[in-house]
Amino acid sequence: RARETVSLTTQKQQPQQQQQAVSKRAAASGRYAAKLESLPSISKQLAKNAQYRDHGPGLPACLSMRRKFVAVGTNRGLTLVFDHFEEVRRVLGTAAEGDGVTAVDVRDSVVACGHASGVVALWDVVK
Repeated sequence: RARETVSLTTQKQQPQQQQQAVSKRAAASGRYAAKLESLPSISKQLAKNAQYRDHGPGLPACLSMRRKFVAVGTNRGLTLVFDHFEEVRRVLGTAAEGDGVTAVDVRDSVVACGHASGVVALWDVVK
């Protein structure tokens, strides 16, 4: 069975000195566009879920990250909510074929999930 791979490349790389100058300015101002962190436990869980095509939560479709939670919407309509220890804290929704999560957002303890059918669900993940 063939596996799909994703590769991201840029056509033009900035010179090393220019990259360092930009990094120093960003660090001095305290502003960053993005901070890249590896989340190996979440990646392993999502890869494991992808093996269960018929009865699993589905493939990742969208993602939202905040300080306390990481929410991953799936193509089967479920939203997996992980804490900052990369442990699954909640599985939101009901699995429905054709009604995948197309948008997800986390604000404090509330997760908003937008579905392909147009339904928007709000969940309080702390209670």
